[in-house]
Parts: sequence; C-alpha cells; structure tokens
Amino acid sequence: MEADYWGAKVAGRGRLRRYIWWARFDRRSVKLFIVAVVGAYGAVAVSSLPIFVNSWASHPGISEQMAVEIAGINISAMAVGLFLSFFLAPRWPLPLVAFTGVGLAIIGDVSSLAVSEVAQLRALRALEGMGVGCLIGATISWFGSHEQAARGFAIYIGIQMAIAVTLLTILPDINPGPNSLHLALLLFGIFCASLCPFLGGAKPAANRVLGAAGVRGTQVLRVFSVLALGVFNFTAFGLWSCMLRFDQIAEPSGGLISQVAVWASLCAVAGAALAILLSDRYGRFRPMMAGLGIYIMALVLFSWAQISLEIIIVVLLLQSFAWALSVPYFQAVQAALDKTGNLAIWGSLAGWAGAASGAVLLVMTMAGSSYVNPIAITIFLLAGTWALCAGPAILVDLHENSLKRKRREGLPEVAPVPSGSVHSQL
Repeated sequence: MEADYWGAKVAGRGRLRRYIWWARFDRRSVKLFIVAVVGAYGAVAVSSLPIFVNSWASHPGISEQMAVEIAGINISAMAVGLFLSFFLAPRWPLPLVAFTGVGLAIIGDVSSLAVSEVAQLRALRALEGMGVGCLIGATISWFGSHEQAARGFAIYIGIQMAIAVTLLTILPDINPGPNSLHLALLLFGIFCASLCPFLGGAKPAANRVLGAAGVRGTQVLRVFSVLALGVFNFTAFGLWSCMLRFDQIAEPSGGLISQVAVWASLCAVAGAALAILLSDRYGRFRPMMAGLGIYIMALVLFSWAQISLEIIIVVLLLQSFAWALSVPYFQAVQAALDKTGNLAIWGSLAGWAGAASGAVLLVMTMAGSSYVNPIAITIFLLAGTWALCAGPAILVDLHENSLKRKRREGLPEVAPVPSGSVHSQL
C-alpha cells in the first residue's frame, strides 16, 4: 500500500510538471541558447556596419558611395559563406565549420583596420562576410538537426532581435568609435569561438530523414518549404521597406525611424518568445498559420484604415511579431523534412535572397506615395506563401503524430524500405 501511495505521488508530480511550461526548459534548451549565442555573432557584425560605413567614408580616397558598396560586398559575402557552409557541414564536424567561420571573420575584421585602399578593404570585408556566413550556416545546420528545431530557431531569432534592440538603444548614446567596435567584435568573436564545441554531436542517421520513412513526394515538399520562406521574407521585408518610406518616419531630423526599429525589434522578441514557449507541442502548421493570420490581419488594417503615422506603426509592430512567430516554424518544417540540417541552410539562403530582393523590388512598385500596388502584390504573395507551406507543414505534422502513436503502442517507428525502392535512395 505504501509503495502504491508513493508511486501515485510521483506520477502526480510528473503530470504536474508537464503543465508547468518552464519545466520543459531542460539541459537541451540551455544548449539551444548557447548555440544561438554563437550564431548571434553575425547579428552583431551586421548591426555594426553603419558605423563602419561612416568610418570608411572618412578615409582619404574613399567616398560615401564606395563605403556603401563595401558594406554591400560584406553582406553579399555572408550569403556566399552561407552557401559554402552547405558543402562543409556534411563533410566537416560542425564545431570545426563554426570555428573556421569565426576565425575568418576575426581575421577579416581586424585586418581591415590596417588598410585604407579600396581594393584591400573590399577583399578583407568579403573575407569577414564569408566567415560570418559560414558561422551562421553551421548554427542553422545544428538547429536543423535538433529534435527541438522550432524552439532552437525561435531562440536564435529572439537573441538576434534582442541584440538589435540593445545596439539601437545604446550606440547613439555612447557613440563608439570604429576601433572600439572592432575590439568589441574581436572579444565577442573569441567568446563565440570558445563556445563552438557545443555544436558537436553525431549527425542523425539516414532513417531520421522524412523522405526515407516512406512519405511520397518528399523532394517536392522540400522545394515548397524552401520557396515558402523565400516568398514570405520577400513579402515581409518588401512591405516593411515600403512603409518605412512614409514621410514622417523617413524624415532624417526626427529620428523616428530608429525608435520604430527598436519597437519593431521588441515585438519580434515577443513573437520569438511565444514560439519558444509553444515549441512543437501544437505541431508546426497551427502556429505557422497563427502567425500568418496575424500578418494578414495587420495587412487588412493597413488596407482599409486611413493611412496615418499611427496606423503604419501599429501595422509594423504587428507584422514584426507575426514574422518572428512564423519563421521558426517555416525552418522547423525544413528541419523535419531533412534531419541532417542541410535543407535548413537552403531555406536560409532562400530567406536571405527573398529579404534582400523584396526590400528593393517591392519599393519600386510604389506609385509616388501610394501603397495600392505593394498591398496588391503582398496579398498575392501571401496567398502563394500559404499554398507553398501548408502541404509540407500538414504532412510533417501527420508524420510526427504517426511516430508518436507508434511509440505509445510499441511499434517500430520506421517501416522497412525495400532496397531497390526510390525512397531507399533518398
């Protein structure tokens, strides 16, 4: 009787722990946070570029336009480094890929202090950008192979947005010189390099890839999941760029654009925090649709309300929250489709390309100060995003629910696949 009593008491405590959300943050979640800090070096590097541009423009023989071009080369090289990590991640240990990225970034950043020639500065900033991209790719690959991918990507986005808020808040007050920023990046880079071993661990076996589990059309689902993130980022960053052109926000003397950026980053932190809390307990489709629903609600408000400063700020904040809530689940779907993490890197490349092109191309559709064309294009692209992401997310959730049911019933998770079948070769 006493044994039954204590057994029931322990079981009751276990049930209680499942309802306490903070009890779900175990050691694995701590490791997610540490790896996200390693990848956050990229956010710090990108946020420092405006100050570096001013510093480069003050050099003799370097105009402001040249300095902006150097920053563009720096950012483009990050995409090249991200693409490079796709080839390195399956072949090298992830800690080595991340450590190589940090090393290249530090070398390029510190060496750029000693040069003033445009060609040398371009080459060194390209090296720094490649290193940052390689580091980001290693981080994304690690999250993509983790069983709590949605939570990991949400932590990663939340930390990046928190860093953005911090830098946007303190940098105008302390007005640091470029040398002090280089020193801060060096110290933070060394700190991140010391944390690179946390990216270690065996890669999942081939039968952890959804395509090897017998789900037909997996290659099509993978393409759809990658395109969905690219289209969504094209839409989000493009519409943000259009709204930031509103006269009262874009006025240089008002400084309102910096305040709006801080508020939007804080809302993104809140959206990422909600994704961290939800993780994958409700699957991927429902939280993703919730985020898209909030985004569409903000777009409806923007379409029907009279355009004013207050409306645009509210829409920006809602969209920032919805973006940070949705994106981790786009990437979690990619992670479920390919547990090696390689598909998540492709998704990040597509998201990067979509954000960069959307911020330029969607603004070009504005007729003066009219938002009719951008809104119409955004509605069409959001419909395309939903069509691309719904199928992969639903099928991934159905597959995960099937695995959970098999575990409860004690059945094998993966059915044997004939050696000559197509799925055995994926």
